[in-house]
Amino acid sequence: MNDSPANFYVYVHSRLHTGEPFYVGKGCAHRWASRHTRTAHWRNIVAKDGGFHNSFIARNINEELAFLIEIEAIDKYKRLGVRLSNASNGGEGPSGMKLSEDTKKKLSAINTGKKHSAETRAKMSASHKGLASKWMKGRSPSAATRAKLSVAGMGRIPTEETRAKLSAANKGTKPSVLAIARGIEVNTGKHSSRKGKPGKKHSDETRRKMSESHKTRLAVSPPSKQTGEKIRVAQLARWARIKAMSV
Repeated sequence: MNDSPANFYVYVHSRLHTGEPFYVGKGCAHRWASRHTRTAHWRNIVAKDGGFHNSFIARNINEELAFLIEIEAIDKYKRLGVRLSNASNGGEGPSGMKLSEDTKKKLSAINTGKKHSAETRAKMSASHKGLASKWMKGRSPSAATRAKLSVAGMGRIPTEETRAKLSAANKGTKPSVLAIARGIEVNTGKHSSRKGKPGKKHSDETRRKMSESHKTRLAVSPPSKQTGEKIRVAQLARWARIKAMSV
């Protein structure tokens, strides 16, 4: 049984110019107006807009019910694809109150086994892509970020489904002039097996490492018979061209 007074409420902060919700909270007294103990995301939004608009979902309720309504509201907005600045899914607070076993079961039921409909997932995906595209426009990852991404991707082997999707996405696409120019710049000065072509030669140690890396990749993910045949034909054609140039 919850003995907390019925002086709590659940509130929503929205952007001044668009009215889009960006935060859902629970509190009492003047918590809704406070700018203390807010997330960095919340502070950035408010600083950019010059303030925020506040509205109440529920008033004059006990703390336990406020927690439940807060969780439901956060979940509702997230399912609609709204990007909130909340650091959690709700049901937490600085008051230190202990939730009853009944409330814990309700919270568990709310957040466990929840599946979004295909329409909701599509909305969330479109919203995420739009926000990501807008945020990344004109930006280039730093060398440190690229290094982290490289380390994170090491050892990952794409599934057959992922390979099929990548293949379908790249069919019919042509590299831009900039991409071609970058490729030429990257490969200029590297070792060439054609006679009369000066270039950088790899050391024995580098060649050994490249060979070991290649063997490891083949052992982990060997090419299919069809791919192997394509590689064999391409190598034969390459050596035929080299032989013809050396005559």
